Amino acid sequence: MTAVDAVVVGAGLSGLVAARRLQGAGLRVRVLEARSRVGGRMVHTTTPHGAVVDLGGQWGGVSHRRLAALLDELALTTYPSHYDGQGVFHWQGRRVVAPLAAHFDQSLLFFEPESLGLPSDQLAATQQLQRAFADLVAQVDPIHPWRTAGA
Repeated sequence: MTAVDAVVVGAGLSGLVAARRLQGAGLRVRVLEARSRVGGRMVHTTTPHGAVVDLGGQWGGVSHRRLAALLDELALTTYPSHYDGQGVFHWQGRRVVAPLAAHFDQSLLFFEPESLGLPSDQLAATQQLQRAFADLVAQVDPIHPWRTAGA
């Protein structure tokens, strides 16, 4: 058994980044992972037809500055994510194929609200809940979320 300075539990993205930084600081690090692979939620699979499909946390947006910096640091290739066309909306056991919203801030869970065929009272209640959630999110400092009251 080799002596180490630090043990990182979990070989997901955060664990691997932590281990890399500790090792970069000159520490001897051991990473422990319960699965037979690294990556945590960053995983893909191949469909029976041969297409590769991402199943986890592979997407990043404009607010994911640290992820973008890590990708740049590691010289990893990124691919654009297309957000247009039709989507599938499941609501109370009902499946609806509907157009994705042109503007996310005016959408209901990424969809054009009027295209979902929801009863007006359910649509209004859902939009109110989405606005309340957005108001809550707006209170969180994206750079220092731990400084948010009640964090």
